[in-house]
Amino acid sequence: MGQCGLCGGVLVGGRCPSCDPEKSAGERVADAIAYVKGQIDSGKRHGADMRRADEMLTAAQFLFDAGSHEDAQRLVGDAGEAAGDIMIQYEALLSAMRRSAKKISDARAAGVDTAEAERYLELAEDAKDRTEYKLGISYAVKGAEAASADRKKPATGWQSGL
Repeated sequence: MGQCGLCGGVLVGGRCPSCDPEKSAGERVADAIAYVKGQIDSGKRHGADMRRADEMLTAAQFLFDAGSHEDAQRLVGDAGEAAGDIMIQYEALLSAMRRSAKKISDARAAGVDTAEAERYLELAEDAKDRTEYKLGISYAVKGAEAASADRKKPATGWQSGL
């Protein structure tokens, strides 16, 4: 399945139901608004902050209501793209945080000091709460790396076998 270049909708049989040329411009925009509204609602249900996409969609609705269908269609496409980007970033952050937490847990079970890795994971959680998903991903990755690096450090003192 592909994605429509105009509204971001899913192509069905190679055609976009929202951009069907047999529909009037108003009908196509209304369908695109409904589709993107569904994307935004889905993102919200998953816990992502969809305010930016929602605000764009609201502006598109205002343009649509004013009869500016071409401008509304363009903004609906932008809102759909923003919603998709937000969800990708949010899901990537959640995945990176799960991976980091697992590596920290494994390192802790091996008796490794995981304080630095845990701090990075806390920073990732804080970034998620502030909806700075890209920043959170980098913190979560650093947390996983710190947990892995700590496990690879050579033992010192009596533990080194001296």
